Amino acid sequence: MSNAALRRRHTSEASFVWSAEAELPHAEAPASALQNYASAHTRRYQAVENLLQPHRSASAEGDSMGEQVETRGWHHAPKHYFVPNSLYIVTASTLHKQHLFNTPAKLHILQESLFETVRRYGWELHAWALFSNHYHIIVQSPANGTSLNRLIQRLHAKTAVVVNSMDEAHRRKVWYEYWDTCLTYEKSYLARLNYVNNNPVRHGLVKQAEDYPFCSAAWFKAHAPSELQRVLATIPYDRVRVPEV
Repeated sequence: MSNAALRRRHTSEASFVWSAEAELPHAEAPASALQNYASAHTRRYQAVENLLQPHRSASAEGDSMGEQVETRGWHHAPKHYFVPNSLYIVTASTLHKQHLFNTPAKLHILQESLFETVRRYGWELHAWALFSNHYHIIVQSPANGTSLNRLIQRLHAKTAVVVNSMDEAHRRKVWYEYWDTCLTYEKSYLARLNYVNNNPVRHGLVKQAEDYPFCSAAWFKAHAPSELQRVLATIPYDRVRVPEV
């Protein structure tokens, strides 16, 4: 993927424009469909998994794709949850908002690639929600963090190669552009943290966010400090605006 193919747009917190994101097809909605990997995808999935293998921990591998989704996750809790001028919410979309990550296998690869890429560049992942045609993440930069563009570029290039291999659609453009916004206020950060964690519910995919395997809600519920969880439960997110992608 060329640098020219990856477009980036910055926004300030004051310049958010509401975008009613495209609702995912209801055919993808049942949680059971997301958690139950169809055998038709298994062989193809295992073939392209080799592209990700060098970056995996052998001990974390499961015996089946379903087990991998449920047992793997982002295991590094942020040292500090709100640090001014170092936290970013990033939203990215596929080209023409096509539903290219339309199977659990593809979403699993996107999620694993996100974990690997964030680690590679020394960033910390606070929240994520991955869908068939877009994603939202909240990340914290390292002390000298100027690598967000490279991080996103690597994530997009890597996942484009894999999903195109799965679809036998080589050289197809997968990603369109992304927005990143620096979060400078704690209340803004908390509202967006809540928004990202609950995005699967907003899209009607699940009734409880933690039941969706491709977002941070379950991880957050298990690992975030109880006081933060209590505070977050009082923070509304239904009026949060996200950039148009």
